[in-house]
Amino acid sequence: MCAVAGVIGGELSMRDSLLDKLLSSMVHRGPDETGFFSSVHKPVSIGMNRLSITGIHDLNRCPYVCDGFVISFNGEIYNYRELRSSLQREKAEVFETQTDTEVLLKLWKHYGEKCLDKLNGMFAFAIYDTKKNLLYLARDIAGQKPLYYYKINHQQIIFASEAKAIYNALPNLEFVEGESLRFYEAFQHNLSGTLFKNLNQVAAASIMKIDCETLNFEVKPYWEPNFEVAANVNLDARAAQFEYLLIESVKKITACEVPYGIYLSKGVDSQVINALGSFDKTFYFDRDEEWSDDFYKNFNKISQILDFPVGSLSSYPLFKLAEKASANGVKVVVSGEGSDEILGGYVRYLPIASLDDIYNNFPSYKRLFDKALGFREMQFAKISCRNDDVEFVLSLVEECRAKTPDMLSCMQYFDFKYVLPSLLQMGDRMASNFSLENRCPFLDRDLIEYSFSLPKIDKISHFDQKAILRRLAYKLGVETEKEKTGLTIKFNVYMHRNDWNRDNYFSNLNYEWLLGIRR
Repeated sequence: MCAVAGVIGGELSMRDSLLDKLLSSMVHRGPDETGFFSSVHKPVSIGMNRLSITGIHDLNRCPYVCDGFVISFNGEIYNYRELRSSLQREKAEVFETQTDTEVLLKLWKHYGEKCLDKLNGMFAFAIYDTKKNLLYLARDIAGQKPLYYYKINHQQIIFASEAKAIYNALPNLEFVEGESLRFYEAFQHNLSGTLFKNLNQVAAASIMKIDCETLNFEVKPYWEPNFEVAANVNLDARAAQFEYLLIESVKKITACEVPYGIYLSKGVDSQVINALGSFDKTFYFDRDEEWSDDFYKNFNKISQILDFPVGSLSSYPLFKLAEKASANGVKVVVSGEGSDEILGGYVRYLPIASLDDIYNNFPSYKRLFDKALGFREMQFAKISCRNDDVEFVLSLVEECRAKTPDMLSCMQYFDFKYVLPSLLQMGDRMASNFSLENRCPFLDRDLIEYSFSLPKIDKISHFDQKAILRRLAYKLGVETEKEKTGLTIKFNVYMHRNDWNRDNYFSNLNYEWLLGIRR
């Protein structure tokens, strides 16, 4: 966990003053080291706060400068050892540190943007090419690590790991309204846009190229999932490959030089990870405990930590888990996010995936089924929409459906692209608030790509979801809950309501967030 920040445009002392504000507000993300790079001749200043996880004895490399390039980096490249060996062997590179940051910079030196195809990890980085006066911002394929940017007319571009670093440093930002709020109101969280004009987030699996002279920029995706099912691979072979990739992911994620723990629940995701790894500490959140007093005590603080409100009841449990992990001396925590999206784990998939089977087995009855049951895309849009703007959500579902072979893949892709970011936002912000790094084995690139290519029977088999993972759990002797309950609190009970509608929670969270930023 680190903090990335930078200012492009403007006089040197003004840039450095603003950069200092950005980094000072994100010390929690990287308390071990802070550094600046400022060009005297070009309008670029870049900074970084570092949390030392890999190469912990390599100091004064923050940001890292080498061969005409400057890098500010947040995250972890899990395959950096293999990439380092490849660079030594094929490019005769000599390394002066043990860090993945140096590997990434030298990989960029030789391959440029194409190096993104080689990376397996979670990351958000800024790389400045001093010779070409170009700056690049990029994020990992799932968007585990955040990166925001703000453009002031044609005068300046500011970027930082956390949006609050920007809007606290520039307190007079204008709120968005109207059409710009459609996604936020329909999903109860932000994606690429935010609640402020001209303050955006680099999209997951995307790279942003900035001309530091003109401040013109372009953003483009560098990765898309492939749902094409591999032919002629039997169930045992698929299970063996899945197990191998998950074991390798857990190994890579826990190969760090500091104490690490796991967020453990009764669910199959964390239980299998725990069985495959060896963790220094385990942390559990019991939603049946009496949390109401502590919840209200920390509610405003949580609203500010988040950057922007998220209409999920998981923020508080993640806050308490991170608080407990920090108190127990770990610096890395491992969690199970991502498994539901890559393996078809959400209960809301079941009725629509079952309908898909009916349609596929009786194609001549499609017109009758449409008349009686409705369109599957519309049904999923209704399930996914948090307000009445179903047509807007449907348009996004249809975009995903056009890129996927069946409705289950469509739903997975939709949630991976539009819903998972809210879960990652909560996990990242709550962990970073306590100077922890949160890592997710199911979001290993190789595992994501392989899981998306699995046939439906490995994801949903009768009423068994994440079927291939449950078969592995059975093999390992792991006992788990059958029904998914999620990481949550009984907020509506606190409010003397007997339903699970989250609108009241989201409304309260918005109110607390607005109170906080206006203080």
